[in-house]
Amino acid sequence: GVVMIGFSYVHLALTADWIILVMSICMASLLFVVHLARELVDYDDGTDGMKAIADPIREGAEAFLRVQYGAIMKITLVVGVCLFVAFFLRDPPRLKKSHHMAISPMNMAVLTCISFLVGAFLSGVSGYVGMWVSVRANLRVAAAAGKNKYTDALSIALRGGVVCGLLVVALCILGISCLFTAFQIIFATTTQDTIHIPHLLVGYSFGASLVALFAQLGGGIYTKAADVGADMVGKVEVSI
Repeated sequence: GVVMIGFSYVHLALTADWIILVMSICMASLLFVVHLARELVDYDDGTDGMKAIADPIREGAEAFLRVQYGAIMKITLVVGVCLFVAFFLRDPPRLKKSHHMAISPMNMAVLTCISFLVGAFLSGVSGYVGMWVSVRANLRVAAAAGKNKYTDALSIALRGGVVCGLLVVALCILGISCLFTAFQIIFATTTQDTIHIPHLLVGYSFGASLVALFAQLGGGIYTKAADVGADMVGKVEVSI
């Protein structure tokens, strides 16, 4: 939240041209992510035996994501409502020595909730795409390594990592830049002071962090369950 506020205060001093440049870089990064993902999928996905093992893993991962994000969505909506009520009931901020009006509790509650939901959505998209890419990259890395194409295997692994990492950064900066620009436009049509915009963007980081937190917790439990299950199956097969 502190980082988001600092980033937003810097944005207050930037011109529209700089913000457009930042958004353009983010869009170019997203296009590059799509390009890398397509290249990754075009690699050989292995033998029928590999596919027989990889398909259940992919189906299990996708089923887990559906259940996990269904639960996270419900939690996010509940937290969003609580956030709205908390900001709506708080005392309106007061500005000293300014001809601008302080933002009303209703506007602060609505805009903060919008930031919260946008952050949560983009965080969820990052997590889903990351899982989608990972389960497919793993199979192709194994297929390339099985053919002693270690350069290809390393390249596929790195591409999968770049897709996930670059997507998170691009969506984060693009989201906060779009929100900041939208709030600037909204505030420009009113007598409210733009000094409040950084405080409204705290909801963005909170939403993104909330979804990421629950995704990490759920993913850790899922991974541990999968490890224990595989260990038990292996021991049963060798009669241990």
